[in-house]
Amino acid sequence: RFAPMGLLMLATLTTWPSAAWARPVGLGGVSRLSRPDIPASDFSTAAVAIDDGRAVLCPALRFGGSGSCLIFERASADPGSWSFVKEVLNPQPVAWDEFGSATDLRGETAIVGLPGSDVGGLNAGAMSMHERNMGGTDSWGVARTLHAPDPGPERVFSWDVAISGDTVVVGAPTINMADSGFGSAYVFERNQGGVDAWGLVKTLSAADSPIFANFGFSVAILEDRIVAGAPGVESDAGAAYVFERDFGGADNWGEVAKLTASDGHSGDRFGSSVAIGPDTLVVGAPRRDEAGLNTGAIYLFASVPWVEQEKFIGSVQDGLGTALAFGDGLLAAGAPGNLGPELRAGTVALFSKSSGSPNWTWVMSLHAPGSSEFDGFGTSVDMDTNELIVGAPIQGAAYVFDIVGSVPQVPALGATGLTILGVLLAGWGMLCVRRRTSERCRHGA
Repeated sequence: RFAPMGLLMLATLTTWPSAAWARPVGLGGVSRLSRPDIPASDFSTAAVAIDDGRAVLCPALRFGGSGSCLIFERASADPGSWSFVKEVLNPQPVAWDEFGSATDLRGETAIVGLPGSDVGGLNAGAMSMHERNMGGTDSWGVARTLHAPDPGPERVFSWDVAISGDTVVVGAPTINMADSGFGSAYVFERNQGGVDAWGLVKTLSAADSPIFANFGFSVAILEDRIVAGAPGVESDAGAAYVFERDFGGADNWGEVAKLTASDGHSGDRFGSSVAIGPDTLVVGAPRRDEAGLNTGAIYLFASVPWVEQEKFIGSVQDGLGTALAFGDGLLAAGAPGNLGPELRAGTVALFSKSSGSPNWTWVMSLHAPGSSEFDGFGTSVDMDTNELIVGAPIQGAAYVFDIVGSVPQVPALGATGLTILGVLLAGWGMLCVRRRTSERCRHGA
């Protein structure tokens, strides 16, 4: 990691357009998930996932970069308490596989990315699927290991992963510039090719085939809809592509829209993160310079025909939009460069749907209890209904927030925005991990 020093300045958070009163939102309990015996340096970007009373936190640099993932469960007797259940190891441990660089969880199925796997070429990548009771109660054994059907060097298959029901999407942004960096995403379904088999049903790519697009850098799926980010499009201005099941034929996944920022420009990295809600898509542009360097921004698109509806920007060096997740009428956006209680401790901005309006409104910013400098809190996020999990890689931990109760309703932000008094460290640059594929730093968010 590197964090160049810089100047001090004030911060603003702005949103357009004006909206109605926000949904009442409050903060319940906060739980810290960690393993004190695992050094914080093992946690890389601290990939996280949460679903149905279970949570995953991955130290992808553990065991010399072979990686692992930690499974936690909410205690039934004490809903405010979480217990460590299992450490899931790289099934074929090899240094710098980075098992756990990406993860997702639905029910009793966890999927884990190994973008550094050399099976099929240097950093060709692989993905491991785990079932809760495979090999014994709470064993989280390997159900299947997936590879790209067209593996190759620097394909980094599983750079990002997502699951919805019995469908999995795997991003492979292809950081090999000699291969034009188009990128792909792969759709797998359970029972395809046999009972409990996970077979490939579609390879996704951008219809306009932009070079150096890094298509698949981020992926999200909700039922019959997939979004894939391509932050390298047009000199890193970025784009995101929307696909729907049965578009163009039965069981086909066809491209229905290409999303870009109405005010995008080179270097924004729009598409570095994506998330899907029931009637809203959100795309992060964490490198956007608007209120200053790397303020970051998130863009919300209303349901079909996917028109840009709202935009929120961060503060200087926030990197707002580094990570995104939808909950029940809630949206979380990570800003790991935000001042927080300490320099670059990081924050997560929480938004809610406005009552009687399709608009979203900022309602609060969350920080890690006991924050310290450069925690990177907000580098990773996930939500399940009203539970939010946030990774803090420099702490080697994740925090689970229960978004419950109510607070006084906050008036919507107008065109003048809302000023958050705080001092930020400018010149933050980007949070990244130096590894064999140094492009993770050079081209990543």
